[in-house]
Amino acid sequence: MNPYIGTQKKGDLSFLRVYKFTINQQLMLLGYTYEEERLTLTLLKPGSHEHFY
Repeated sequence: MNPYIGTQKKGDLSFLRVYKFTINQQLMLLGYTYEEERLTLTLLKPGSHEHFY
């Protein structure tokens, strides 16, 4: 698994990476952080683009 597959946000959200994918023709965004030192992946929020932020 590649923890850096998502796009890193900028500014106040620079701690966040976002991975975009499609389910049933609906664009979904998955926000997550990755802590390399601890090898811990924390999923923040799956959701559609309209309700993501």
